[in-house]
Amino acid sequence: MDLKLKGLKTLVIGGTKGIGRATVRRFAAEGAHVAFCARGQDGVDKLAGELANSGVTVHGFVADAAGDAASFKAAVEAAAAALGGLDILVTCVSASGMMFDEAGFRKNFEVDVIGTYRAVEAAHPFLKASAHPSVVNIASIAAIEEFGGHQSFNSMKAATICYFNQLSHAWQADRIRFNTVSPGPIYEKEGVWGWVEANMPEVFAATPKAIPAGRYGTPEDVADAVAYLASPAASFVNATNLVIDGGYTKGVQY
Repeated sequence: MDLKLKGLKTLVIGGTKGIGRATVRRFAAEGAHVAFCARGQDGVDKLAGELANSGVTVHGFVADAAGDAASFKAAVEAAAAALGGLDILVTCVSASGMMFDEAGFRKNFEVDVIGTYRAVEAAHPFLKASAHPSVVNIASIAAIEEFGGHQSFNSMKAATICYFNQLSHAWQADRIRFNTVSPGPIYEKEGVWGWVEANMPEVFAATPKAIPAGRYGTPEDVADAVAYLASPAASFVNATNLVIDGGYTKGVQY
């Protein structure tokens, strides 16, 4: 299936680890021109170097969506300038789910919610000039069902889903599509399930048995869904939360 992503200009916020990194690679493989940012210079340099000979334009930037607002806005503008515009924005930012106190709620709010808000606002002028504007948010199944612990992460990811649904209507005059992908248990050695594997081996071994697909998901599974939702092939898909969990959640997704 041709997703019609070739030549489109894509910015991934949080693009050097896990799902974000897989998303950058996926868009590059589809022939899209890609800019990405993250907080660490080493990760940015490594991924930019990996994709240097991919046949598409790739730019990496150091930027913190929850840091200085003016600096982050300037980084998004620099990314758009380097690409010659923006067609697609992917927001993949999170403070993780391993915090349980008021400070954790504040941190998740600042990173997951405000970081996403800043990215969308900074990219808006460029997206509305595109012929195929699309924004995809990475949330979590923890936002749609009860999961023990991690209340700050769960709550703030739910807020981003609501925010994107609101934007799909508020900015409809700009023709920008807003969709969310909510991953389930996605294994990445450096991610939360890598931590569970090392520290809670019984839970790690039991979890795939509760997934009808019979396995953990991969970052690439999620990146495939992101690429589809962002693409012109999904031009009539809007205000949607696409669950990518192998059937793990038990609620019926009406």
